[in-house]
Amino acid sequence: MGKRRILPALLSVFLLLAFRCAAAEQERRVYVFINGEYIAFDQQPFLKNDVTLVPARAIFELLGARVEWQGGAAVAYTDECTLTLWAGSPYLYKNGERIPLGAASEIVGDRMMVPVRAVSEAFGCTVAWDGERGKVSILTTDSGQYNAALEKEVFELVNSIRKQNGLKPFLWDDDLKQVARQHSKDMFSTGFLDHNGSDGRSPFERMRNYGISYSYAAENIAAHYGSAGAVVDGWMRSEEHRANIMNGNLGRMGVGYYGGYWTQDFAD
Repeated sequence: MGKRRILPALLSVFLLLAFRCAAAEQERRVYVFINGEYIAFDQQPFLKNDVTLVPARAIFELLGARVEWQGGAAVAYTDECTLTLWAGSPYLYKNGERIPLGAASEIVGDRMMVPVRAVSEAFGCTVAWDGERGKVSILTTDSGQYNAALEKEVFELVNSIRKQNGLKPFLWDDDLKQVARQHSKDMFSTGFLDHNGSDGRSPFERMRNYGISYSYAAENIAAHYGSAGAVVDGWMRSEEHRANIMNGNLGRMGVGYYGGYWTQDFAD
C-alpha cells in the first residue's frame, strides 16, 4: 500500500521580491520548539538557502536517537531507523535510502550543523515553519499527549487577534479545556475529524454533560497542523472558524491538544 500524504484539515460549527546574501541570512535569529518547548542550542541555529540548520548531536538526542561518529559521519539511530550524514553532503541516508536535505550539512566551530526539517521528518516528526516569527515547530511521534504550552499559545494568539479588532479577549476556562482535551484525544484515538464524538455526542452535549452552562457556544477543530500559529492561521482563513473566534457573544474559551488534533471550545 502506498503512503498517504496527510494534509492539514479543520472543521467548524456554531449554536517583495528581495535577495539576501548568505551572511545576512545566517544573522537572522531562528527559534526552534519541540512539542511547544523552546530549545536553546549551544550553537545558534541559522538559515542557509531558506533551510534551518541546527547542531546534529543536539537535535538527534532531543528526538530520542542515539548518536555515534563513524569515519567522519554522524550516525543517529533508534529502534526503527538509522540516519547517516556527512558534512558537506546534501543528502542523508535513512536505512540506506538516500534523501535530499535541501541544503548541505556543514561544520561550524566544532559542531556539525544539519537541516532540521529533513532530519526531523526522517524520524517521523511533523515540522512547521513560521517565517514571520523565524520559528520552527516540531511535533514528535510520541506527542500523543496533552500539551499545555501549545494550548495556551493558541489562547494567546486568538486573544491578540481579538484585541486588534476591538473585541474583548476571551477568558480561559478550565472546564472548556477539559471538554476540548477529551474530544481531541477521542479524535486521535479513532483517527476521525468530526464534531460528534465516537459516542455520537455533539459539542454542546459534551459541554452540558460536563456541567457547563451557556446561552451561546461554539467549537473549532483541526488536525495535522504543526504549530499553534499554523492552526490559528488556518482557522482565521476559514469564514466559519473566523466567525467563532470573532463572535462578540462568546466570552470564554478552552483549548485541547492531543497528538496533532486540536479542539477549541467556546461559551458565553
